[in-house]
Amino acid sequence: MVSQDTWFGTIRELWRDIVEGDRFPRLLRIFLAVILVAGTVWSAFLFRQMIETAQARDVPAPPGGSAATEKEVAQLEETAKGFRNAVLARAGSTQLTVMAATVARRPFSPSEPEIQEDEVVTFAEAPPNIWIRAILIRGNEGAAVADIEGFGDGVILKRGTSFGGGLGRVIGISNDKVVVTWSGQQIDITVDR
Repeated sequence: MVSQDTWFGTIRELWRDIVEGDRFPRLLRIFLAVILVAGTVWSAFLFRQMIETAQARDVPAPPGGSAATEKEVAQLEETAKGFRNAVLARAGSTQLTVMAATVARRPFSPSEPEIQEDEVVTFAEAPPNIWIRAILIRGNEGAAVADIEGFGDGVILKRGTSFGGGLGRVIGISNDKVVVTWSGQQIDITVDR
């Protein structure tokens, strides 16, 4: 026996009052029955539409190739070709990715306005790849042996040493990393082990 103190008991008592009891008028019971039947019919209709939508069917091509459709197809093919070329160019190039990230380039955002001919604009050059081969520390002084892309292999760096035409400068050397600045940006370079 179900107690009336539970949710199930309360719902069961309400159902019994609606169907058999005198507490609800006959008109209310008829109205509730109509709503139940209408809800069932509406659910069946929506289910049928969902099944029809899910079924695959051939969509006929639009009649005749209009000039607007052909123009849109040509534009879409041109965009796809440009995207494929960009993917091929970036496929094996980590340097290109690093450069794009360094200058904060966003290829899918609107481009910046055109620069006037009389304006002078300078762009920060991307830092070269630097590989630290060894670090030597004696007292408070330290030195590092590094390979700097485009500037040489086995370059000896000390605190204050500049490289890359003055764009790069060593500001600190510790046991596990070398800290440099490149165009005002601080970069920590760890030892390649």
